[in-house]
Amino acid sequence: MSNPAELAKEKALLYIHDHMPDRMVAEVPVRVILLPRVTGLPETRLRPASPTVALRALAPSSLFQLPGTGRSEFLVLADFVKRVPSFHLELGTDLDKIPDTIFEAFPR
Repeated sequence: MSNPAELAKEKALLYIHDHMPDRMVAEVPVRVILLPRVTGLPETRLRPASPTVALRALAPSSLFQLPGTGRSEFLVLADFVKRVPSFHLELGTDLDKIPDTIFEAFPR
């Protein structure tokens, strides 16, 4: 851990590449965007989400919290959500059904 003295006021930081560099990958293809929401209902469902909704969900944590990001990064993210299918993942209480529902989102 890189910041053990700061845990009272910061998240723990662990740089996995320092410990398992042979297990790291340079890139991973993104085939679908899932926007999770806990419903409290038994059934887990997928509903299509528009690129605008996906952008609204991703931008705050992906861009706005990082210093130095601006218009060009926003436009890259906007283009990305137009190219990748997005779904609302309405998570139910029947936990055994969640993985199968997630796999339904992936293009075949």
